[in-house]
Amino acid sequence: MKPITNLFIDTEFTDLKLGSAKLISLALVNDAGTKAFYAETTMYRLEDCSEFCKAHVLPLLDLPPEWRLSQPALKHELKKYFATFDGPVRIWADTFQWDWIHITDLFPKWDWAGWPPNLEPSCGFQHYWGDDYVRAKWIQQQLQMPEESAYRTQLGYRKPFRLHHAQDDAEVNRLIWLDLQKFQSS
Repeated sequence: MKPITNLFIDTEFTDLKLGSAKLISLALVNDAGTKAFYAETTMYRLEDCSEFCKAHVLPLLDLPPEWRLSQPALKHELKKYFATFDGPVRIWADTFQWDWIHITDLFPKWDWAGWPPNLEPSCGFQHYWGDDYVRAKWIQQQLQMPEESAYRTQLGYRKPFRLHHAQDDAEVNRLIWLDLQKFQSS
């Protein structure tokens, strides 16, 4: 059996109302950092967006409107992305109720014919406790702070990661996971 590839997800959405939040953007990156997916959607309207979303999420969208994907197109592109992996993939989310829910909305579990064949049917929960939580928050701060960060530079990144940009946040989640794997084994 082939090993599972871990994918780190982040999504941005219209508001914090469970059940009515509409997907704005979705990003995934594999644990090696070699295969990333980023999409912005047409699945929301400006009037669906909270004031927070209008101020902190929408200004960071960087794809031209004509490149944004409808729900059927997003499902198609995600299936193509998952198929690039030679074996099973598991998605890891730091906010299960906000990120994984968008995957299960796109691919309802009752529709097994539509579920991507190599996508594990459950999500890993990337939540940290105690010292791991403190370290994860420190890493996040180092990666996202606007000032120069020795930690970020050591990893080979010059520019700060944008908070509330799905692609940047997925990469931050991956880097936190990798750091904590090393930290816990030392």
